[in-house]
Amino acid sequence: MKKKYLQSINKIRESFGIHALPSKLTRTVSFRVFPKGKDKLLMDKYFDQYSEAKYMLLYKILDLYKKGKINLFTDPPKYETYFKGKDIIKELKNEFQVLKNRGIETGLRGEDVEGLLESFITHTKKRLVGFVATLDRLLEKEDLEEEERKFLQESLKELSIYYKKQNGKIILNLNNLNYQNWHRLKHLTEEIISRVKGFNYQRNQEGKSTLSRLYNLPKFPILERYPDINSFRRRFSLKDFTEILEEFRQELEKFKEVYLNTKKVDENLVSRYLSEKIQVLIKKEQYLSKHGKKIKSRKFKERFLFWIYKNNPALEEIIEHLFKRLKKQEVHLFKKPFDPRGRNEFFNTLLLLAEIFYVSQSENPDESLSEINTQISRLRAYFQKGKGIKDTFTIAGFGWKKNKGNPTKPQYGCSLVLKRNQEKIKLGLVLFSSDSAICFKPDHSKDFSYIIQTGGSRKESQFVPKTLSFREGHLERGKDPLSLLLWLHFGKSYARRVLFHKDWGFLSTNSPNKFFLANARFKRVKEKPGDDFEYYVDITFQYQLIGEEKVDFSKIKERIKYVIGLDRGERVPLAYAVIDLEGNVKDKGVLGQNLSRKLVKLQKEREKGRRVGHKIRNLQETILHQGISEILHLLAQYPGVISLEKLSKRFKGKEKSLIPKKTYNKSKIFLEQMLEFTGLSLISLKRMIIEVDPRNTSMTCPKCGTNFGEVQSKLKKLKISDLKNLSPKILQEALIEVNGVNIKLPSKWTVWKEEHPTYVSLQKIKDLIANDEYKEARSLIETVTPRITQDKFVCLNPDCNFQENADIVGAINIARRGLENFLT
Repeated sequence: MKKKYLQSINKIRESFGIHALPSKLTRTVSFRVFPKGKDKLLMDKYFDQYSEAKYMLLYKILDLYKKGKINLFTDPPKYETYFKGKDIIKELKNEFQVLKNRGIETGLRGEDVEGLLESFITHTKKRLVGFVATLDRLLEKEDLEEEERKFLQESLKELSIYYKKQNGKIILNLNNLNYQNWHRLKHLTEEIISRVKGFNYQRNQEGKSTLSRLYNLPKFPILERYPDINSFRRRFSLKDFTEILEEFRQELEKFKEVYLNTKKVDENLVSRYLSEKIQVLIKKEQYLSKHGKKIKSRKFKERFLFWIYKNNPALEEIIEHLFKRLKKQEVHLFKKPFDPRGRNEFFNTLLLLAEIFYVSQSENPDESLSEINTQISRLRAYFQKGKGIKDTFTIAGFGWKKNKGNPTKPQYGCSLVLKRNQEKIKLGLVLFSSDSAICFKPDHSKDFSYIIQTGGSRKESQFVPKTLSFREGHLERGKDPLSLLLWLHFGKSYARRVLFHKDWGFLSTNSPNKFFLANARFKRVKEKPGDDFEYYVDITFQYQLIGEEKVDFSKIKERIKYVIGLDRGERVPLAYAVIDLEGNVKDKGVLGQNLSRKLVKLQKEREKGRRVGHKIRNLQETILHQGISEILHLLAQYPGVISLEKLSKRFKGKEKSLIPKKTYNKSKIFLEQMLEFTGLSLISLKRMIIEVDPRNTSMTCPKCGTNFGEVQSKLKKLKISDLKNLSPKILQEALIEVNGVNIKLPSKWTVWKEEHPTYVSLQKIKDLIANDEYKEARSLIETVTPRITQDKFVCLNPDCNFQENADIVGAINIARRGLENFLT
């Protein structure tokens, strides 16, 4: 458990005078479970039965939709619409034992099936509106051919029964979306998409801009992917993948017959073809080394061509070596088909051999190579059929039945147990707990505590708080074949905060205001068909607040003494600055420097061609999480508001920052999630987190206030005649006057062009002026910047000379802009 984090939370709560958390605050904690032997078989039985029951329930609902008894798009998928007073689940309960558990049965129809249908309906509506809007927008293009325009107009006419326009908005006619119309709509949109793709191909050939991309409507959950229950049952069967491998073996033999046959190879043609490729590779290497660029790790083909270049082997030796390599890799491929590295090596060797045998004898090698690449991509696609699996089932709620006011057994057929051993706590979850299953034997040794969660009504008119009590007893497995005990394994930080925090933890006895069990979701996961399943339990906890605490922002505002500004740095992930209400800097620094070094190394690995993209994304989010934790620590020291830079959603070009905008924008979400534990979300978080315009924040001097972004724009408008008048002052004092403002030119500064920095020196400008080359001198002067290097800011005002890290300068200015918003 991270003491620093908890101490920060408590200190913030004390600083702002907040004692409770918001009543709707929920947190989900993930636990790993390791079932073995019979327990593992039983766990898999739960998943299999639950998944099949979900499939059958969706099948029944689709059947009702086909028969016209319901309209998915007008009748919301709720309990009252589909299930209340109907026999839709009764047959499934008789067929699948797992549904005898009330919590699992409720989770099936509520959390899973209703959730899937809601998602399907929402996305269908959104996609259809977007489809129509895109067709409308395409008709406004000026370079449309007559055939294209006519087709788009006809398409909109055919779609007209599904929507109408009102005040420029597209409104769907949902009553028309019965099963027949929905099915027709799907085929119609697919035909339109196919035809637009044909238009785009033709427009590409003619050098025109392509038409906007159109997207298919969502598929009905599960059923469209698996047309019958048997195909659904085989969805992660290795037997099926064995059949896929056998089909791949046959296709591979056909490929070899076409491309690797033993016909005579023209040695002169092959040698000429290989030498041409080697010369291209050598020129590329020379270009990279000449421009100071690092050579990325070479692919197999490049390495092999260099081997040919250095050793000059005979053609027979080259072919024999490749065939030996291919045979060895093929054995490995069929032995370990889920090894991506071995699979890639096999296909690389196969491609090079096919090139030597086929491409070198073709009149148009590039076209032939394209054909071979297409064939190999088709072969690779066989391995995409064996994808990873994620299976889930949900338990809705934890509760206990009462017998004359005393709780006796779990109402939902599942419960939590505690086992204390030498001050160590072990938490377990019991499924299908009853008197005939894993049950309570209070007359035996009391080595377990049963967690009893009772009562609770969230209705405002008759609110009843939940309570927590413990019953000691002995755990004993009964005769019930469905009973199962799982020990939950969790980490030391996040889970323990929700479970054991003294004030609001689930197992806390200090206060009735705390977290309680809400529901649980079980998951089994395998990344590849050949892997073993991994099992997890995600338990959701919801905070209970007895008597809503009202927080008056005017009282909170009196306690705010500081503003904390955050800037996304280019060399560092996060820079911060703390200012008081007068704008004076009280603290400053950078966060996440240790992990940022690791991030730089990973990015260099990616530049060398290694696949580390997922590691980079995970590390970027980890840096943000840790940085925001540090900000919480600062907030405990300096009670105040937080000012963030508001970054635009659209960004053109390549970013130089360690953390890109789309990832950095999550920092606000992370902040809000962490501030929920402080109770500050009882007031509007918009008042505690201020977003400001970041323009020129790292180009404005915090000391004298000169905005060098504006100065730079004025320098770009400098005329040559003006430069001639200013040149004596530039040569003698290195000063240039812009609209009455004196700017001191530094001896050297950095200019970024594309990805790489170039350096401009003052001496070069002086030399150009001395030689009357004013046009070129002006092009250099207009690039002058106070950021003389990527991470160093030097004020160009000769009366100021302020110096600081450029990212901290940005954080100071962001904090001051936040202060302006806060005070107004």
